[in-house]
Amino acid sequence: MNEKIAKSATRRQRGGGAIVRNSHGEPVGVRFTHPSKGKLTSFFRASHGPVTEEYAREMAPKVVAAGVTANASEDGRTVADYFTDWAAARKTKGLTSVRSDEGRFNKWIKPYLGDRLLREVTTRDLETIVAQLDEASQRGELAGKTAVNTWGIVSKLFDDAQRSKTLALRERDDNPAKFVRGPERGVRVAGPYLFPRELIAVVSTEIIPARRRRLWAFACFTGLRMGEIKALQWTDVHEGEGYLTVRYSENADTRATKATKTGHVRRVPIEPGLLPLVQAMRATGDESGLVFNDLPHRSEWAWLLRADLKLAGVDRHELHHDTVADDRVKVGRRLDFHDCRHSYGTWRAVRGDELTKISRAMGHSTTSMTEKYINEAETFEGQRFGLPFEGLPLERLIGRTEFGQFGQDHSKYTGKTASPEGFEPQALRPFGGINHTIPSVPVGDSCIDPATETGLERALVTAMLGGHVSVAEELARQLKAQRDERFGVVSIDFARKRR
Repeated sequence: MNEKIAKSATRRQRGGGAIVRNSHGEPVGVRFTHPSKGKLTSFFRASHGPVTEEYAREMAPKVVAAGVTANASEDGRTVADYFTDWAAARKTKGLTSVRSDEGRFNKWIKPYLGDRLLREVTTRDLETIVAQLDEASQRGELAGKTAVNTWGIVSKLFDDAQRSKTLALRERDDNPAKFVRGPERGVRVAGPYLFPRELIAVVSTEIIPARRRRLWAFACFTGLRMGEIKALQWTDVHEGEGYLTVRYSENADTRATKATKTGHVRRVPIEPGLLPLVQAMRATGDESGLVFNDLPHRSEWAWLLRADLKLAGVDRHELHHDTVADDRVKVGRRLDFHDCRHSYGTWRAVRGDELTKISRAMGHSTTSMTEKYINEAETFEGQRFGLPFEGLPLERLIGRTEFGQFGQDHSKYTGKTASPEGFEPQALRPFGGINHTIPSVPVGDSCIDPATETGLERALVTAMLGGHVSVAEELARQLKAQRDERFGVVSIDFARKRR
């Protein structure tokens, strides 16, 4: 044991190291042990082309010798150390992008520049970073937008190193990133949005929990961001005046309230088709003061929305699948929750609303961000894809038990909106008399017991996502039977011919 410790100490004293290789076996740097700093990695910087084996063996001893004798306390901070201080300063300002910035820096920047002294980084070094981001984007390892955002971190970091308002962060007299052209944006991936008739279909499907259907409807009818919905309070909703005020957003990490994305308070008109639902939700709300209190975790919103669309019979391909071209470049992505906001902007543009009004309601910093909805709306001129912001089927959204709280006057909240042809709710379709024994449905590392209503609900979604149609149909029937029994509703023969 003592002999092993002695050999380790000898290696630290002489600064021994080993060549580091990437996943393809190509030499990219040297890992060595610094006498006081421990293990460090220094990456090769070849003038042209990839690093060859001969170049690596020639440069390794020089890199190790330079790394062992470097004195960071005299020559300033390394890029990695500076980023730590820079990110901490940004976090104290309340910037919520720090967490994602740290991930991008550690993955794409730190392996190449982390051990370099900040003062020694040159324009050519940063041009190499851009080239590597472009190559990774072309290989499909990261999206073009991610490459642009990663370069934005580097550009801002070196700009602050020269002229930050925080004097402790100033460490350079120049900005090597100032005249460097960033990575290519690449193909702009098209995001989908819902047609009005598709939303009506999903909010009319009673086997989907009402709280989720209310969430989807509210998001598409107001265009609020996820964090803004979670932070919205009833004191900011003014049904009589016909608008709601967006003041806050919820921090995804701390769950504390913060300012909106653009830092501006805005007013969003309440669509006439949404107003009865808002009034009913206020009458049945809890004491939390939040418009939406009992919500699934934000990480589940996207797949729950797609699963609910499946349950409602809305299976348009682009909503559920990414679109990839022949050259393996993704040109379209599947639906996520933020696309409810895109649906709102598109619907208003299709309706013919003014650009400035749409931009103001959505909280865009410039109208150029809103123009894409105008361009998209021109595609649907004269086409029948549903009436934007039509009345919602309120009786199905609030529920029979909740309606009892309205007394004799609850009829004014009910709607008679019919499901569009071709998008009938799954609950209204015949199940064909299937008789299956339903086992526990595995989810992750556990199993869900479908005996309870919550278990049935989750098992139903899991079965649909797994493509087990017959099992899902039986689960849907059992779920509806349980809810009808709880609400005291007489069963209906769904096999009869519908008008």
